[in-house]
Amino acid sequence: MVSKTLLLALSVALFAIDAYGYKKFVAYKQTMNYFTAWQTCRLYGGHLASIESAGENARVVTAIQAAGSIGNAWFIGATDIGIEGQFVWIGLNKKITSSSYTNWNTGEPNNQDNEDCVVIGYNAGVSWNDVKCNYSVEGFVLPTSFGLTYTVHNTKVTFFEAWNACISYSGYLASPESVRQNEAIWTLIKKTGATGGWWLSGTDIGMEGSWIWLSRNVPVGSAYGYDNFAAGEPNNVVTATNTENCLNIGFFGNSKWNDAACDSSFYYVCEY
Repeated sequence: MVSKTLLLALSVALFAIDAYGYKKFVAYKQTMNYFTAWQTCRLYGGHLASIESAGENARVVTAIQAAGSIGNAWFIGATDIGIEGQFVWIGLNKKITSSSYTNWNTGEPNNQDNEDCVVIGYNAGVSWNDVKCNYSVEGFVLPTSFGLTYTVHNTKVTFFEAWNACISYSGYLASPESVRQNEAIWTLIKKTGATGGWWLSGTDIGMEGSWIWLSRNVPVGSAYGYDNFAAGEPNNVVTATNTENCLNIGFFGNSKWNDAACDSSFYYVCEY
């Protein structure tokens, strides 16, 4: 069986918004406050950047300079909201201690007018400064090392055949849990030029309406609250021989999801 396979690691080039990065970090030039940035990172399958070495700080600066100007302020993940002076990395739920790497600007953090969130750039240069959490800044930074790679396979098979095929390739049938992951998959699918649906690992077989990522054995949306069903889907169209209990992407010519009969034949996407 011949299967055309394309490889694509998760990349910032996959986004329609202004997103640029270098190695471990990506900067997004979108004006918003700290907690909106935190939520946005979550939707992308990540978290605000945690900087734990001088090398990481330098890479954050490089990412920012690719997206905009270090002369403006960009949110990173540190905050002392809740306990003044006890900063934590919000994405790691990890305290920043006296032995941790820090890069505070001179005289910072100074908690002027109750400043509980942290930026890099602006008058701090490549150093850090505390600001108010409701302050809107130039953008934000998150790590890009999510470790997922996808392959697309343009041989049509049933859902469980696709599931087994991905396992045979030492991978898993794809389970996108964020906008970032879903768009990575869709960009790769478009490169094939093929049309029609592509199996993902979602299924509600056994309990109608209870969608599970078969490859991860977790409910769809459990990680980041993300799903991407098309309008009116899943609709579980019932025929004389089948119900629609398995999930695909691309059926409508876009990145939205659709439920289909598990015995239908579609292309498929694996993740590693």
